[in-house]
Amino acid sequence: MRKLFIFLVAFVIAAGASCSTVNDAISERSLNNLEQQTEPSDFAIREMFIESGLGEGDGLLKDLNELPKDRVVAVVQEIRTDGIKEGDLNFGKDYADEKLRIKAAYYLAKVGVDAEANESYLLKFARSDVTELRWSALDQLSFKDEYLPLIFEEAPRADGWFAEGLVRLFASKLESSPESFLRSLANQPLKNRQAVFKLILMMEKQKPGTIDSLREKVLPLTKNRELRSFAGEFLSYVKAP
Repeated sequence: MRKLFIFLVAFVIAAGASCSTVNDAISERSLNNLEQQTEPSDFAIREMFIESGLGEGDGLLKDLNELPKDRVVAVVQEIRTDGIKEGDLNFGKDYADEKLRIKAAYYLAKVGVDAEANESYLLKFARSDVTELRWSALDQLSFKDEYLPLIFEEAPRADGWFAEGLVRLFASKLESSPESFLRSLANQPLKNRQAVFKLILMMEKQKPGTIDSLREKVLPLTKNRELRSFAGEFLSYVKAP
């Protein structure tokens, strides 16, 4: 009788464990099915990319980065090749197709997919006679310091959204690496340098105290034999009234 009792107890425990294992397997399979059902389609990824700003703090970009990279890259490569399709969201009135291809080229270059070819594509538009396309390409090329001279050249003509972007870009670059920034700027003609300083000065309205902070960063460079004249030029331009 005792042996029968022990056997029954063991059977119940084993059955329970087996049932638990089966339930766990079912639960895992259900979760996987749910994930597959809720994973966005290629069309949804395309819309997310078109609407994203590709900048820090952009929620859509964050969502894109959480998806499998190969899926996002495949969608963006198709955009880069084929441009706008019927049903795409309208994100710009003029030159929408070219601007979308520029955006795609930037993304692919940034993540290291055919980087050289995509950077060359951006550089082609950086010399475009069409202002909107030129600014779009230069805006995307700002992710690399080596292209700063091209952007400096455009500073005197910058306006609207492009100028607003340059205000933040130049102030950030000067703050993070003042020596490197002034070296890049040193070869520019006076009108370009002054246009850059003027844009940097506008950062004070967005973030009071910026200019005082930048002056402190640049001041030590007045002792640098190569950069002291340019450092002095900047300090003189942004001096307190």
